Amino acid sequence: MVTSNRRHRVAIIGGGLGGLTAAAFLQREGIDVHVYEQAPKLEEVGAGINLDTNATRVLKLLGLDKELMKFAVPLDKVWEFRQWNNGHVLYSEPFDSDFGSPHVVIHRGDLQNVLKSAISEESISLGHRCINIEENNDGVEITFENGITVEADVLIGADGPHSVVRNAVANPTPKRFRGAIYRSLVPMELVPPSQRVPDRTAWLGKRNFFMRYPVSGGKLLNIAAGVSRSKWDHSSSTVEAKVDDFLAEFADWDEDVQVMIKACPNTKLWALYDMPQLDRWSSNRITLLGDAAHFMLPYLGQGAAQAMEDAVVLSGYLKDIKKGNHVSELLTRYERMRKPRASMVQMMASTIWDFIDTPGAEATVDNLPGGDIFNTYKGLFNMHEWLNGYKIEKDIIKFPEDSQYTEISSVK
Repeated sequence: MVTSNRRHRVAIIGGGLGGLTAAAFLQREGIDVHVYEQAPKLEEVGAGINLDTNATRVLKLLGLDKELMKFAVPLDKVWEFRQWNNGHVLYSEPFDSDFGSPHVVIHRGDLQNVLKSAISEESISLGHRCINIEENNDGVEITFENGITVEADVLIGADGPHSVVRNAVANPTPKRFRGAIYRSLVPMELVPPSQRVPDRTAWLGKRNFFMRYPVSGGKLLNIAAGVSRSKWDHSSSTVEAKVDDFLAEFADWDEDVQVMIKACPNTKLWALYDMPQLDRWSSNRITLLGDAAHFMLPYLGQGAAQAMEDAVVLSGYLKDIKKGNHVSELLTRYERMRKPRASMVQMMASTIWDFIDTPGAEATVDNLPGGDIFNTYKGLFNMHEWLNGYKIEKDIIKFPEDSQYTEISSVK
């Protein structure tokens, strides 16, 4: 068996967006941190991703905002909702510059590369699949499938919805199947001119949801279309799909929707899952962030943003391990700070899909709350202000005067 006597202050399992964000912040604080990723290459599957102002504000703290804008598309309309059959606008929300940070869409792989640029190359190990975790009062021992074993003072589980680290912290929580989603990337020149705009637009109706927005500097159109399903008959959570089948599910929808589907060079169908809220995120020296802690549906576009928020707040607390502070106390403070907000977002995303995928929403938009869903949520939760106007600085331990973090603009 191959072994290693390497010991880190902080080990992170998972090289996704949340894990990389945490590593970047911890390295800025001078903390020894190492990321272990099971994939042989550090690349994200998927396509486009939405970054509300609460997410881009985190990247500003890292000084990555200029690098981000080399790849991102800033939105003029952060949400536009249309009627499924004729494209009638139900609700539109323009970008609000008073939030002090851009609202952008970007290819997930481009965002991952932006985050990687803030981390030393030697701090990331690929091809390390975690299979066992042993915790004691002195540290955590992590064993990988390749036979290597390392130790750490703190272990962060950023290993996504199928988290291995989660099993060391909380009782396994069963995933809930919630439908499916078609995804595709379309060269922009194949898209109708009316859809080549810096907007995030969704058509709603008949228990389905069709969304499009530009990525890769406007070169590609990202398409994501949620469809109702009662079960999933595939062994994998992602399967190749036929564009003709995709089109058939939206055959009587707005003509623009059909044209965009026909332009898809290929498509995949993804199973949609979420999970009930965990009782806890942390144990003595182990904690979770992102999907490992609060796996959520994509219907608020907040999955990456909440993982990034977790990362910056957790890193703010962990910088105090250099002062000899008790690890379990720091992790408890992090969980108490982050769990209420992330759990609320998790619940809101599920509830929005429950409204859309309801048996009463079979034929016309009149049977669907439509734009009123989002007006209702704005009223109940002050959603846009609460989500996007979030001043994350107040939830971070104050940076020292010599901090390397970029000062961010004031927000509402």
